[in-house]
Amino acid sequence: MKNQPDDAPDELQPLRPDLLVTPWLTIHAAHPSLEDPGWFAVSAQAIFSIEEQRYVITGVSIERPIERGGVSAVDLRDVPVMTLVADELARRVHVRTAHGVAGIDLTNSASLADLSREDLRLFAARKYSLARATGLAPLRDLAEYLGVSQSTATRLVASAREQGLLD
Repeated sequence: MKNQPDDAPDELQPLRPDLLVTPWLTIHAAHPSLEDPGWFAVSAQAIFSIEEQRYVITGVSIERPIERGGVSAVDLRDVPVMTLVADELARRVHVRTAHGVAGIDLTNSASLADLSREDLRLFAARKYSLARATGLAPLRDLAEYLGVSQSTATRLVASAREQGLLD
């Protein structure tokens, strides 16, 4: 497996004016985790479609040793490929600031409690945009991530829209 597809762009692509994403992703993950006796080894490749402003899966490989039961059709439906892609992407996004471009990890929620209301709106706008780009339900993803109700996430996104942070 190659690290980068032949037709993938080389530079970061804008998802929003302040949010840049990698043009291609190759992920390798264990689902649900290596501790689970029913785990799968999952590999996936995705390319960012500039026209569609979303990631398109270009390949998936799911493996489980025969002694663990192999892979069935039911198992294929249960592996959340887009969620795994979204999780990897959240660790590899870049933001454009007045000081340049910097990589950030949107999976690190430890400091969310310390964010100002304005910074929380900006975080919500970025997380919402990433969920949309990976085909997840953006409000549900944001609500689950923040540990709030979907109506609270909806109000937060509405507030981000009012501030011009989302279309």
